Amino acid sequence: MNDMAQAPGGAVVWHGDTCVGAAVMARLSADGWRVFGVSRPGTASGCLTCVPTDRAQWHAVAEQLRHWGSTPRLLVHVIDASDATTTGASDDWHAAIDGSVHAAVAATQAIMPMMADGGAIVLTASSLAISDTQVAAAALTVGSAGLVAFARVLALTAAARQVTVNCVVYDVAQIELGARTSAAAVARIPLGQPATAADIAEAVAFYASADATYLTGSTLVIDGGQSLQSWSNAPE
Repeated sequence: MNDMAQAPGGAVVWHGDTCVGAAVMARLSADGWRVFGVSRPGTASGCLTCVPTDRAQWHAVAEQLRHWGSTPRLLVHVIDASDATTTGASDDWHAAIDGSVHAAVAATQAIMPMMADGGAIVLTASSLAISDTQVAAAALTVGSAGLVAFARVLALTAAARQVTVNCVVYDVAQIELGARTSAAAVARIPLGQPATAADIAEAVAFYASADATYLTGSTLVIDGGQSLQSWSNAPE
């Protein structure tokens, strides 16, 4: 069992400028974490900034945390739907993979070495990676599948330090739409309502808590049962 039962420490949240990132930061702050948001340059005030694939910039973020006297015990990588455009152009595919898998690799390489033993890493991804296939969202699907696989590999690497690594997957587009989710889409959700950013934040907070100290390499699906639907049992 790791040391997460101790008082929370520093938490780094990538994409702290998104609706899910902001909800995660608020939820962790309420639990007593000292939260540091990181976002792309020019996207948000109050956050550290970093080009997602630039390892030097991620190391600069790590150095800034050291300067502030913070030793991270938690790293949260929040996926952003805007990083996964759907035109199929080569540049769009590069942007999608950069914003998902490459960003997660760069962040963990910079932050994990300075993390306290017994910490936690939580990656988020689209549920398209495990439960659906949409040609129009191919880049998001592939990038998210890479994140789920990376979480499992990283879990084995980090286990020697009692650092847990887990993944939270959800319908990224649905979170962005919120109350604007179509009636047809809602009808396909067995629990009858779309997920919210707060739902994702609760899942992240669980993985960051003492209740999840023996969970690593796992994937938690937050979709109201939507992934259980198939063409044979889905509503007309």
